[in-house]
Amino acid sequence: LASTESNVTPAWSPDGRVIAFSSTRTPENPEIWVVRPDGKGLRRLTRTKGDAHVLGDDGFPAWSPDGRSIVFSSNRTGDGEVWVMRRDGTGQRRLAGLPRRDDWAAEFSPDGRWITFHSLGGGADPAREIYAVRADGSGLRRLPIAGTDPAWRPIPNGS
Repeated sequence: LASTESNVTPAWSPDGRVIAFSSTRTPENPEIWVVRPDGKGLRRLTRTKGDAHVLGDDGFPAWSPDGRSIVFSSNRTGDGEVWVMRRDGTGQRRLAGLPRRDDWAAEFSPDGRWITFHSLGGGADPAREIYAVRADGSGLRRLPIAGTDPAWRPIPNGS
């Protein structure tokens, strides 16, 4: 890997066949890529316009439990927002975003019905809030807890 390249926030697909991650391996902004665990089959999934000084960073990929979708964060429209795409990178669409805030680190619930993410306000001491939204983008709600990097409790086997 080149010394200027950064590969971060890896996420294993549910079937263990592919790893999604964010990388600065292109001269543009960070993008979402996938690769097999043996290092073969590297594919770029997102392509935002601009360069390192123009908005468009894509990061924090997370798989849906069925492996059909990847949720990720992008600031391609000016604010950090939650986006979703099919596992092959097609069908990219904005799922949720709050004005003048940065929304990051989205995660699917174990049943795939909900997505949580953290939202940071501007200023010297940004408010850290946790939100949930249905996987179809409806029902956005602020949860009564502050913090970052929300995580779901696994569903016990047999429940």
